[in-house]
Amino acid sequence: MGLNAYLEAVGSYGYTKGSATGTNAARNISGKPGKRLAITGFAFQETDSVVPAIAYFMRSMEDTTIGTAAASGATAITVTTMTNTPATDGNVCIVLDDGTYQFTTIKSTASTTSIPLTTALTDSAAAGNSVYYLALFSTTGAGHCRWDQGAEGVQEAEYHEPGIFFGASKGSPMRVEVSDNSGSQPAELDFVSFGYINV
Repeated sequence: MGLNAYLEAVGSYGYTKGSATGTNAARNISGKPGKRLAITGFAFQETDSVVPAIAYFMRSMEDTTIGTAAASGATAITVTTMTNTPATDGNVCIVLDDGTYQFTTIKSTASTTSIPLTTALTDSAAAGNSVYYLALFSTTGAGHCRWDQGAEGVQEAEYHEPGIFFGASKGSPMRVEVSDNSGSQPAELDFVSFGYINV
C-alpha cells in the first residue's frame, strides 16, 4: 500500500542574499496546525572560487510551550522547562494568539524557562501556545539537515514531491539558511519551495 500523502497550500520564496559580506541568506517558513511542512525544492550556489556553500534545513531542536501568558510587545517569554538552555542568537519561533508564527532570535543569556527576544512579540501569546527552538544553523543534532554544494560555481538545485525534508512534527516550522562557508561574500539562496502534507 502506498503512502496516502498529498501537498496543499504550496508556496515558495524567491532569491535572497545575506545583508553583508560573510552573512548568511535565510528564509523562515511557518508551520500549519495539523499539517507537516515539506520542503519540495531549493537552489543555491557559491561563486567566490574559494569553497562550496552549505545549506542548512533547520528543524525544531526542541519544542516547548508558553508557561505564562505574554502580552503583545513583550521582549521576553516564559516557557515550560526545556531540556537544554537555548543559545544566545539561536532562532526561536513562537505561535501567537492570532495564529502567526513569529520568528526571532534569542537576544542574550537565556535559561531553560526564560527566553529574552531580539524582536518584541507582535501579538499576545497565551499559556500553552507552542514555542519551537531552531537553535543556530551550525548546531549539530537530529533537528538539522545539511546539504553541501557539489562543486564551486555550480548551482545546487533539487526538487521532489511530496518533499525532500520535512518538519519535525505537525505544525512545526523550519528555517532554511545558506552559508557561503568562506566569509568572502554574502551567501545567496536562489529559491525554496514548500507545501504541507497530511501525515
